[in-house]
Amino acid sequence: MKYPLEILPNPYYKFIDCDLHEHFLIRYLNVKDISEIWDSETNTVNPKQICSPSEHISDLSTSLLGIFKTVHIFLDFTTEGKKKYMFSCAPDEEVETPVHEADFIINNNRHYWCAPINRLHKREFKYERDNLPLTATCFVKHTPMKWNFWHFSLHWELQTGELLENMTEKEKKKIARKLGQAVRVTIAHFAVIEEPEHPILPQNCYCTN
Repeated sequence: MKYPLEILPNPYYKFIDCDLHEHFLIRYLNVKDISEIWDSETNTVNPKQICSPSEHISDLSTSLLGIFKTVHIFLDFTTEGKKKYMFSCAPDEEVETPVHEADFIINNNRHYWCAPINRLHKREFKYERDNLPLTATCFVKHTPMKWNFWHFSLHWELQTGELLENMTEKEKKKIARKLGQAVRVTIAHFAVIEEPEHPILPQNCYCTN
């Protein structure tokens, strides 16, 4: 199987900073059984499937749905592939094409959820710390990786103006754990597990030529 070249960084690509309010993020799940993902009583995604409590909500890994398609969630990197490709990079970096079986395999035991960017970007999330009510603002940020130009992350600005990503690892984990609970529950209410109708990003938003 050939790796989808359209999701790799490209010498003609640039950071995406145009308006994405009509677009969606997609995040893969290492779960195939829909009953584990969808809560039929609440008609929402199970919050634990948004991300596990042990995962960092401070840098939640997602992709921009469009050129990155639902079929791409099945790309699963080998141990050697992870050593080569699971790193952030410049959008215009020249990357060697991953090789099937050596660098990646197809993992069909996966599913996904999608969430509208306009329900996340610049949204304030409430949480408590030491019994004090606090807020953090979410920013959807383009963070290309060697395996996936369309990789996006959730970043956070605290009400003090501090960026969560710039804090010490100890502080980051404490806040992310508190904030994560509120974020998981909120996203679970508007996330979907079927591919939504979505636009394709205009080429001038990501390409320099």
